[in-house]
Amino acid sequence: MRSVFFLFSFLLSACSPVMTQRQNNADGMTRFRKWVGENYKFTKDMKKARLKGEIVVAFTVDTIGILTDFEILKDLGFGTGEELVRVLDFSNIGFGRWRPGMQDGKPVSVRYTIPVTINAK
Repeated sequence: MRSVFFLFSFLLSACSPVMTQRQNNADGMTRFRKWVGENYKFTKDMKKARLKGEIVVAFTVDTIGILTDFEILKDLGFGTGEELVRVLDFSNIGFGRWRPGMQDGKPVSVRYTIPVTINAK
């Protein structure tokens, strides 16, 4: 059995502007977490290694709600971080845009860091 657990506790980066409204996915974080879990693909090597642990990825949600500038901060090897980036990048098409952050009534880009726990049994 394989599983992807989203401990989706967003950590705003220090480089983010002060905002009056944080962005979030227009369709809701619960659906987004589920969508990412359904689209994350474990390779044969990941399954064989029975990887279990946390991947941490940072990304920017730009002023029109597109996820960009992905950075793998921690992975488990075997392409785990790259797969998460692939899924997050694909979410721009497969899931939809996010609402941008707002500052003084104008959309702003915001940097997020997310930890994702996987278990490739």
